[in-house]
Amino acid sequence: MPSGLAIGSALAGTPADNPVRRAYEHYFDGTARDRHVADLAAVLVAVRGLTDCWDVSGPGRMDLREDMTFAWVPDPAGKQRYLLKKPVNDRHVERVLEALLVAPPKE
Repeated sequence: MPSGLAIGSALAGTPADNPVRRAYEHYFDGTARDRHVADLAAVLVAVRGLTDCWDVSGPGRMDLREDMTFAWVPDPAGKQRYLLKKPVNDRHVERVLEALLVAPPKE
């Protein structure tokens, strides 16, 4: 998954009634700040496909432990996969996601 990528603080430049800005403000208890992009990246790939930013791992499964840590277990019969960031500039990936995050809602 896209580790180290974060966006959200740019929402401060959107209208105060922007629903995405409001969601981030609620999440952060008052001020929209940068947040990890895993969920946003997954939605973007679901809608637009892998584009120039992503590849997909081989099949496997997540081994979730009692202490809430996890490990990826490769398994040819596995039904899970995860996103792999292609060797592109991290800021490029953040700009792609941020442009969608701050876009005004359609009327």
